[in-house]
Amino acid sequence: MREPVKTPWLQRAKLPLSMVGALSSLILALNFSLDLLSLLDIQREHQLLLLILLICLAAWALVEVMVLHLQRSPGEPPLNSLKTLLIVQLAVQCVRLALFFMGGSVTIDKTYGIRVVELGLVFVFLPVYLVVFLLVGRALVSNYIVEIKSAYRKLQKSSLILAKLATTDPLTGAFNRRHFQERVDVEVSRTLRHGTPLSLIIFDIDYFKKINDRFGHHGGDEVLVRLTELTLQNLRTSDVLARWGGEEFIILLPQCDAEEAQKVAEKLRLSIAEQVFGQVGNITCSFGVAEVSPGDLPDSWVNRADQALYQAKNSGRNTVCVADLRQG
Repeated sequence: MREPVKTPWLQRAKLPLSMVGALSSLILALNFSLDLLSLLDIQREHQLLLLILLICLAAWALVEVMVLHLQRSPGEPPLNSLKTLLIVQLAVQCVRLALFFMGGSVTIDKTYGIRVVELGLVFVFLPVYLVVFLLVGRALVSNYIVEIKSAYRKLQKSSLILAKLATTDPLTGAFNRRHFQERVDVEVSRTLRHGTPLSLIIFDIDYFKKINDRFGHHGGDEVLVRLTELTLQNLRTSDVLARWGGEEFIILLPQCDAEEAQKVAEKLRLSIAEQVFGQVGNITCSFGVAEVSPGDLPDSWVNRADQALYQAKNSGRNTVCVADLRQG
């Protein structure tokens, strides 16, 4: 079952990301306006105060836009830009507070008598920043976890695709020769260890060159694909089908002796002969069967099956020949 994707907290709450920085921007702009008034030693004219406050708000809004949008690189999560904005604001606020306590407090207290208000803003402002940083940090971690899980799923999917490409024939979808040889090594070792029977079948299409000459390579490819589908329908899930080369295929049959493998080959031969392969019509195949013997190596075993196939070709084709266990 597919694991549900978790949405970062800030996005799940449907809050615009700029709102988190807007509150701190407003507080910081208000503090800047008060500092500016105190430095200019201006009295409490409301219109001028409002004008300066609006200027500070507009200036900081421009800075916020630059940080959130202009500085953001392509593909960067919006939360990263928000974190940058908060860090910039916190650094500026720390500098402003340092200047305030070094000399600005006397002027502000003398001019406006609002030092208590200023200190109150300080002690409210810092906890708010801590809470915001915790929320943003949690959202960032959640966002990164989602991205990592998504990347891991893509990596798994890519690995499966690569594994399939490395082990299968691109035209027919059957296993390729390399994978089949690896499976043969494993099955031969198991057979020699436990004494269970193991056989293989090699078969190819009779007069396949004539099919290519008459219907072209596209017609030949269609025959190979349909032949693979038909063969798989006649095999067990434990059997292994591979394209051995050209129009030649090979089947690995665990837990099957030569007699049982011959029956499988005969059944497959009849199914192929009765099947109509599109515009090509009917085709036939020749089969060679060999059971692994105690003295066999993988190469010698496959060679015995190939010799049986050669015998089937010389016997008039469209037939099944079984290799003698004493050969090899």
